[in-house]
Amino acid sequence: MSGKYNILFTIMMVLGVSAGRSDAQDYHLGNTLAGILNKGYPASYIQGYMQSFATAMGTSVNGTSFHSARVNFFPHVEIGINAVYISVPDEARYFLYNGQERQTFFGPLSNELDDISGSGMSSFTIPQIQLDLGMFSYFQASLRVTRYNISEMGEISLLGLGVKYGLSDLVSIDFIPLEVSVQAFYHAYSIEDWLSSGSFAINLQNSARLAFLPVEIFAGLGYERVSLKIKSDNLPGIGENAAGDIPIDGKNGVRITLGAGLQVWLINMHAEYNYGFYNSAGGGLSIRF
Repeated sequence: MSGKYNILFTIMMVLGVSAGRSDAQDYHLGNTLAGILNKGYPASYIQGYMQSFATAMGTSVNGTSFHSARVNFFPHVEIGINAVYISVPDEARYFLYNGQERQTFFGPLSNELDDISGSGMSSFTIPQIQLDLGMFSYFQASLRVTRYNISEMGEISLLGLGVKYGLSDLVSIDFIPLEVSVQAFYHAYSIEDWLSSGSFAINLQNSARLAFLPVEIFAGLGYERVSLKIKSDNLPGIGENAAGDIPIDGKNGVRITLGAGLQVWLINMHAEYNYGFYNSAGGGLSIRF
């Protein structure tokens, strides 16, 4: 079983690398942010440049947090690999600064020396490892981690902690095999030593098994808040132009999740689509013991 798991892990990481990279090989976010301040732009320019980035990253890290409303009971454990794919809309590539349209992080790559370039990225994927541990009294604890490098951004380190509570006994309907639960998750991620972010999400989940098929459909209604902080004192090459900590809030809010999973013995394969401020798709593989 461990050999199969290693193969699946490798496949997901390769897919993540191919989806997370663009052709902008010479771009690096930390250097670009330092360049903005070194050119005399204020912190408000960085807030506009990075606002769509904050929203997109919040959409990514909060995705694929569940694939069933069922709760694992002690001592059952489920471990898996999840990934979210996000393709930003055209409006995420520009922002207004002094009445002029300027490029965000997702703007096109530019080689003009006097221009502040975007990364040229239009999409990315970040894989995560998730561990779900059954507890007592209808509670389930979750842990999510990743350490992943996207050349345009830098090395991303993430830690997520969550708790889920099963509500099925409170809302059970005899003729509808529906599972219901509520889940809260907090994610913290950083990029090298110059960016840190926190994200809180809560969602109401429901799922149901299809008759005579090993398929489970699931849905969720959630709300999420996302913020990040640029530690400009730590930006590479900043010199005397640092502006201290620069806070940026994402525009994340209500999220609707629809998905389906296939259970084959101990292995679950699942996929989802999320409707929110930015839409996203996700999926994963997990093994339940």
